[in-house]
Amino acid sequence: AESSSKSEEEREGLGFLVNALKRMNSMVSKILDIRMIEQKKINMNCEKTDLGEVIQDVYRNMQVAARQKNISLNLENLNVYGVVDRNYLTQVFENLLSNAIKFSPKNSDVRIKVEEENGQVRINFIDAGPGIKADEMDKLFGKYTKLSARPTAGEDYTGLGLSIVKKYVDVMGGKVWCESNPGKGSSFIVSFQKS
Repeated sequence: AESSSKSEEEREGLGFLVNALKRMNSMVSKILDIRMIEQKKINMNCEKTDLGEVIQDVYRNMQVAARQKNISLNLENLNVYGVVDRNYLTQVFENLLSNAIKFSPKNSDVRIKVEEENGQVRINFIDAGPGIKADEMDKLFGKYTKLSARPTAGEDYTGLGLSIVKKYVDVMGGKVWCESNPGKGSSFIVSFQKS
């Protein structure tokens, strides 16, 4: 009995170490991403891209995380194109959808809504989270920024994701911003030139 409980403890300890290593690896990767952008060592290949396809790929990848919190993911108007680098845009969308899921309460809805206006295409990631306080808005896209809002199921976050999103979007010639009412959720919006 003693040896079986010991091996259980060892398994738990090993699981803890593996998760810690995964978190460290994720953080190191993000730091390296930022350094590459700042040193202008990333090669963007911006071309006409089916944004709906990219969104659907990211949507599929995030289904498990959404199901764990019983969050419904809703997509609206995906038949649209923009001039972007598909690989970097995928990372942008993954970051924004992952955040929307992390900061939304269980049993809520997260929407991705696409709009076209004045030659621009806008992609809205709309969550049901706590929203962003007005005095924290200008800190949103800074490095290592952690605001008062916290993930609703204890998920990890480094405070690097939004700074990477901003840098990738800037390099692709787009814009990213947030519209939010504290207590009523947030909408993170990415805008690109429509092709």
